[in-house]
Amino acid sequence: MAVWLRRSAPAQVQHSWGTGSSTTLFAGGAIVGLGRVSRSAVVCEDDTGLAVALRAVLNAHDVRILALLDRAALLAAAVREYDPDVVVIDAALLVTRGVDLLTELHASTSAALVVLCPSGLELSGFPRTTDVVPADDLAALHRLLERPFSRPGSGGDRQRELEGAARVDEVAAVGASDPACDG
Repeated sequence: MAVWLRRSAPAQVQHSWGTGSSTTLFAGGAIVGLGRVSRSAVVCEDDTGLAVALRAVLNAHDVRILALLDRAALLAAAVREYDPDVVVIDAALLVTRGVDLLTELHASTSAALVVLCPSGLELSGFPRTTDVVPADDLAALHRLLERPFSRPGSGGDRQRELEGAARVDEVAAVGASDPACDG
């Protein structure tokens, strides 16, 4: 089982470990409640602060950390050696061969695969493109989409609405013509 979650958004995940099942609450990237005890984990996280926090949370819930790694290259060997119940992986470490590594882990272990995703990280295997649409254009687009359009005859600023709509079309055309946006 793979669990994809963003550190910035709480999520509730139903999972099963062995003979039972429990609900895990993820909030801000931390595992808040496991509901099961005496389990083991391999953690792959290069941020020292987050690794320490993960260790503290997992230990508080009687989850033994069998290996705490800072490189994804070591992960497959550690999972084979320790056979953990859970594998916690920082998605940012999976950039080089992420999908291949997750496929390999999924095929070689029955451990739950928990992938921690920093906000804004693209899971497609490609670095996030930041130059497709300028930030000012994105901000203008967000403002346009957030404000209500005036109804006909209500005295709203029709010219501004038309200019905003033209700008949205322009931004969409830039994105559609950029190969980095192809899905």
